[in-house]
Amino acid sequence: MTIIIVGNSHVAALQQGADQIEGVGQVLKIAPFGDGAREYEPFSAVVNGQVVFTVEFSAQILLKLTGKNSFDPSCTWGICMGTHNTRVYSLQFWQTAAPSIIAGPRSRPVSNAVLEEIFAKEQIFRKVFLSQLLETGGKFFIVSAPSPRRDGSAAIRGVPLATIEKLDRMARDHFRKWIGERNIPIVEPPEETMDEQGFLLDEFAQKTSVFGGPDPHHANSAYGKIMVQKILDSAKGFEATWRANDALSRQ
Repeated sequence: MTIIIVGNSHVAALQQGADQIEGVGQVLKIAPFGDGAREYEPFSAVVNGQVVFTVEFSAQILLKLTGKNSFDPSCTWGICMGTHNTRVYSLQFWQTAAPSIIAGPRSRPVSNAVLEEIFAKEQIFRKVFLSQLLETGGKFFIVSAPSPRRDGSAAIRGVPLATIEKLDRMARDHFRKWIGERNIPIVEPPEETMDEQGFLLDEFAQKTSVFGGPDPHHANSAYGKIMVQKILDSAKGFEATWRANDALSRQ
């Protein structure tokens, strides 16, 4: 079984990690189709019964990686998106506001209902894409982004770590519930890469970007190596889920 992993910029750590595992190139293909900003507008469609990218850059990446313009439903896909929540918790608003469950006397409380609306709006086009893959009989699973970092952009801007942790956890739970209702498997971040509060351990943080400046939220190749091995081990158990999804799509 060859697994093809596509997704946002967090795929880079997987590429670097895979390079450290002998023989993995024979069973794994990996490429980012753009940064996370591309996920906040429509980027896919169903054409002739298969899912295609409607963004030219992403479409070219897919063609180069697989030789096809569409997501071949006979292939096994790992989709790295849906759990990177920096755009939610890095807003300046959260410097003085917090989810109501943890809001202190000096914080503006934000209710769970409002947060659920925020998460739903944030994830809408990712969900459209995943729904299209389901509709066309795609065999795929979600590859989680790494945990947020204590030295990430939100923390640097003054958002309290407790707020970052809570918002990230709630956003991930919102997404997990949605994919769980649709029987879509997910590979979560390895526990050994996180501290007790759920933040990425510093040893797994990518400190410098490809452009030479500081990197505020990506993981490094050491993380990627562990995550790639977890993906390979987990994917073996997803066949039963995909068969069940295929049976449902035929009803």
